[in-house]
Amino acid sequence: MIGIERIPNMKAIIESKKYESYKEIHPEGKPFSYAQAIKREWREVLDEVIIPLDDEMR
Repeated sequence: MIGIERIPNMKAIIESKKYESYKEIHPEGKPFSYAQAIKREWREVLDEVIIPLDDEMR
């Protein structure tokens, strides 16, 4: 559901991060802010792309 607080499998998503690759592009990046950005961006993809597609398929 759009805006649901808990994102399923978020721990696994964060653990799969490629921080070193990110750090090469964004040298000012910090590990904690990177994890927060992953959550924020994943929420946006879920709410704006995936959930509407799922609703459309019903």
